[in-house]
Amino acid sequence: CVGVTCVEDKLQEEVPDTVQYLLRAEMHVWILTGDKLETAINIAHSSSIIDRETMTTAVIDGDEWGEIGPMTESAMQLEPGVKGKALVIGGHALAVLTEEEHV
Repeated sequence: CVGVTCVEDKLQEEVPDTVQYLLRAEMHVWILTGDKLETAINIAHSSSIIDRETMTTAVIDGDEWGEIGPMTESAMQLEPGVKGKALVIGGHALAVLTEEEHV
């Protein structure tokens, strides 16, 4: 016997438009979620924070400075797309990046 369930939270109707207003006002928009990295990226796409076609996206994820440091350097060197670039950081990577010796 196999059981499967799925729950999808729908975005409020005007979220993508509201995000676009903020971006046009040259505000930095952050999304913080406890979801998996892939889910967070999908939410960012559906809410118009990240535009697949006009933005360069860098993903930093890992548990140790030895792997995260080089990813961060590469992300900083990426050329922005037409509408800039997006940085997606996993929770463990963010904890490592904000440790006092790396700030």
